[in-house]
Amino acid sequence: MKRRHSPAPDRVRNDVDAALATMGADALRELVREMLLELDDRAHSRIVNSLINRAARGGSGWAPAALGDDDVAEVLAFAKAAERRGQADPTEVDEHLRRGSAAFLRKDYTAAHRIFVALLGPVGEGEIGLPRVRPLARSGALGGLHQDRVPALPRAACGARPPSGPLMSTRRTTPRADAHQWEFKARFRRHAFGWKSQPAIQRVRQAVSEIKRVARRDPMLAAEGAVLFLERVSPAIEQVDSSSGAIGTAVNHAVEDLAAIIAEAPADATTRDAWLERLWEAHANDQIPYIERLADYWGEMCASKEVASAWADRLLGITRTALSPDKNLRGHFHGSSACLSALFRAERYADILDVLQAESFWPYKRWAVKALGAIGKKVEAIALAESSRGPWTSDADVDALCEEMLLSSDLVEEAYARYGLRANRGGTYLATFRAVAKRYPHKPAERILADLVKSTPGDEGKWFAAAKELGLYDTASQLAHTSPCDPKTLARAARDHAAEQPAFAVEAGVAALDWLVQGFGYEITGADVWTAYSATMKAAEALGRASETKERIRRLVSSSCSFVAQILGRELGLER
Repeated sequence: MKRRHSPAPDRVRNDVDAALATMGADALRELVREMLLELDDRAHSRIVNSLINRAARGGSGWAPAALGDDDVAEVLAFAKAAERRGQADPTEVDEHLRRGSAAFLRKDYTAAHRIFVALLGPVGEGEIGLPRVRPLARSGALGGLHQDRVPALPRAACGARPPSGPLMSTRRTTPRADAHQWEFKARFRRHAFGWKSQPAIQRVRQAVSEIKRVARRDPMLAAEGAVLFLERVSPAIEQVDSSSGAIGTAVNHAVEDLAAIIAEAPADATTRDAWLERLWEAHANDQIPYIERLADYWGEMCASKEVASAWADRLLGITRTALSPDKNLRGHFHGSSACLSALFRAERYADILDVLQAESFWPYKRWAVKALGAIGKKVEAIALAESSRGPWTSDADVDALCEEMLLSSDLVEEAYARYGLRANRGGTYLATFRAVAKRYPHKPAERILADLVKSTPGDEGKWFAAAKELGLYDTASQLAHTSPCDPKTLARAARDHAAEQPAFAVEAGVAALDWLVQGFGYEITGADVWTAYSATMKAAEALGRASETKERIRRLVSSSCSFVAQILGRELGLER
């Protein structure tokens, strides 16, 4: 048997050198950024330290950003909290040591000294344990600093105690969770993403998919992964451009999915308490904020009335003050929604109504609506929700709550007539139809479609795809000609149904050309025009109406000097 040979080391080295020689500075920088996203925590820390160290010592005059007093105070608080707990995450320790390295490279020896004293002393004395600890020094370097350049720290100074700070979260994990290697963990570090939103959105979706896959076979491990992701996601994407709302939407969907995984996990009281403490700290430190909606699911994540009631007692006092009608006392408390959610899960409805008796802000007031519904006062709940409509109230949320009240009272017809069509809006018109049909399976599909079309005057053509999916081809053809519809959608329908439904395909194709002539469509090219025309003519030939259809298209196109006329002019025999 022949032995497989690996490429010669010299040849590989030469290829790498040649490839690097062809790349400019911008391309190399982009490559480094991409590669950093793929590294695990250990490799990432080592490479980042090396980059910063080389850049600072390269003679360009560059130095890491200066540390402010707040930055140093954050490190000291972290160290103090770690001492209380007796342990710390090695990744976080590395991150804070990197700040000390940066201060040293800027020749800010005072800040560097304070950081190294706060961390290296307790770690060296064993007062701060590092689970699965990595060597702090590797190849003669410590946090980007060569050991012979680190300022000497007297032993007495190493025992100094920094000012007290907030308690650090408990990071209890099961042995399986601690041993599991999550792919997303290396990708979600503080400021791991730049300003582009699409890479971050992709990574968020991949992380959620990874956790969901694990949940199918190990709900406990998946819940641990969900907690870990929710701790890391907001710091990782702080620098992402959120102006379009796309990254916020992606994270909101992730929060909803992962909160359900945490709530359903069969965790014991100690494990669940540790999860909730970690999530509480992550929510409190959420700067943008991205995981703000996590508080709405707090009661569900408590999983039991007893745990929820304990959390409610913990948060109720400050929530009362934050939501006080007295403007001198009132203020923002990030845990207000968590408190209300916990009260609801604990079935302490009277406390919810008491706290919210003078509240007008809908995200809080909605809990009063839910509480009234839970104690059987559904008429009052619907009236309260309807009275809350306004510019700062989510009409979709009001509709959904009111619909649920009526459905739970078996008032199905009233729920459909008053809220059904509005409360089940999807991302597309077809998705909306499917959501309504799923919610009201006893309703004929034709009736639902007709009601939806009637509810959107001027947008009848947008329901074309829904009618086509139902096989209502005559209705779909009529809708396609009634109001603007995407020409590409119509052209695809003509192409896909040319053989089986040629009459429908002809009408869809002619409608596509009609709307193209009138200037509708997004990023239309000549290929799109030819696709619509050829699909129409193919269907017409199947019907034996090719000449008639071509004349119909000729009259349609010749009535204007549109882009379509320029494309099809010669084919249709139009004079130029």
